[in-house]
This record gives sequence, structure tokens and C-alpha cells, in this order.
Amino acid sequence: MNSLKSSINFFLASFLMGLIPFFIRLIEIDLVLLTFFRLSFGFIAFLLLFLVMRKEFHWSRKGIPLIILMSALFAVSFIFYFESIRRIQIASAVFLLKTLIFWNIIFSISLMKETLRRSTIISSVIAGSGMIFLLFDSFQFDLIGCLFGIGAGLTAGLLTTLLVPAMRVFDEWSFNLIIFGISSLLLLPILILNEMAISFTSSDYLVLAALILFGTFLPYYLIAEGARKRKESSQNIGLLFNGEIILPLIFGLFIFGESPSIFSLIGGGLVCFSILPIFADHHINSWRKKDDFQKI
Repeated sequence: MNSLKSSINFFLASFLMGLIPFFIRLIEIDLVLLTFFRLSFGFIAFLLLFLVMRKEFHWSRKGIPLIILMSALFAVSFIFYFESIRRIQIASAVFLLKTLIFWNIIFSISLMKETLRRSTIISSVIAGSGMIFLLFDSFQFDLIGCLFGIGAGLTAGLLTTLLVPAMRVFDEWSFNLIIFGISSLLLLPILILNEMAISFTSSDYLVLAALILFGTFLPYYLIAEGARKRKESSQNIGLLFNGEIILPLIFGLFIFGESPSIFSLIGGGLVCFSILPIFADHHINSWRKKDDFQKI
């Protein structure tokens, strides 16, 4: 039952994150400023929840350098993703973000020294092939937007990889609180140096509030709850987070009149489902271990 609830939480979180491209297209303010407000208000929301629920704060000095690095990646990945949404088709931007699956495999092997299995090789080949299709499609529209999309996928992939050692030091709630707080502080000097003026229209305030609630707080709350109920493997989470694609495709097609090209759909499909070989291998091994245990 906990496994089902955990899976539902992760899928709902990814589904809500699919609202982000819609909000980004509706608001015209500077993206660094937008990211700062999203992160800082997200931090305030989690802090209030932390105090109301009286949760214990878990951290370690050994984890400080790691959490600072992850906070920087957290902020940068948002800025890159938002920029790609404004420059290229929504579907292409989301699919390029999903190349984090490919980068996650690369970083897991190179940085975390994880075992290179046959399923991992197959998944990386499929994801890499999908990325080639996406690059070929996106380069025709906007080279800079495509590069921002690649950057979003790369930074998000590295961030996902670093979650493994981070979760040994922080619990899910403390991690969310710290990473939102530090990442917003890291952006503050940029805003001060550039002397960015804050000029919002009434509609901007509404969109920003919706982005913070539906595209930030609720998804990360669901992720924390899902992680608390059951420690899902990163492969399972990667597959469940493909729900993030549904709403952007609908918005892009019916609201913004963007029809994804065949290259974009093929590439995106390959990237999103490249996780299946790892997912299948993980569960086959789990079943084998259960059978061996029962025989004993």
C-alpha cells in the first residue's frame, strides 16, 4: 500500500510540474528574478510547514559543501529550463530536460562509480539516440534555446545523481528546506549587482502565485511525502516522472498552437522510455532475490 501511495505521489508531482511551461509563457519578467521569487517563496512555504508540523531538522557539517553545490545546480537548472521554454517549442524544451536520464546514467557511472550493467548500456544508447533526434529538431528553431535545454538536462542529471549521497546526510524535509533557502540566497547577489527592477502587473502576481503553489510547493511536498513513505529507487522515480510530459504537450498543441515535429516526438519518446531497461532489470533482480530467499 505504501508503495502504491508513494508511486501516486511521485506521478502527481511530475504531473503538476507539467504546469510550469504554461506559467513561464504567461509571465514576462526577468527569468533570474522569477527563479529567485519561486525559490524564496518556496523556502518560506516549507519553513512554515516545517514549523507547523514540528519536524526535526536533520543536517551534518560534512554535507554543507555538497548541499551548496546542489543548490547552485538547482537554481541554474531552473533558469536554463525557463529560458529554453521561452525560446523553443514547449515540447522540445521538456524533452530536452528529460535528457537528464542520459546524463544521470553518465554521472552515476563516472562520479558514483556504479556498476555498468547491460541494461544501463541499453538505456544510455536509447537516451543518446533520442537526444540526437531532439538536437536535430531544436537546432532548426533556435540554437541558443537548444543549448539552454541541453544545459537544463545536464544540470538536472547531475543534481539527480548527487541526491544519493545527499540523502545519507539529510532527510527529505530538511533537504527541501535547505536547498530552497541556499539557492535563493545564491541568486540574491546577481539581482543586486544587476539592479533588477521589480515591476509586476496584477496578472504577473497571479501567475507567480500559481507557479509557487502548483509548480513548486505542492510537487516538492508530494515528492517528500512519497520519499518518506517508501524509498523508491532512482530508476522507478525516473519512470514515474514521465508524467511531467503530459500537460506541456497539451498546452503546446491546444493553447500555443505548437505542433511537435516527428523528430521531436521520436526523440522525446526514446528519451522518456530509455529508463525501461533499467526499470525491468531492477525488478527482475528483486524477484530473483525474493525467490532465492524463499528457497532458503
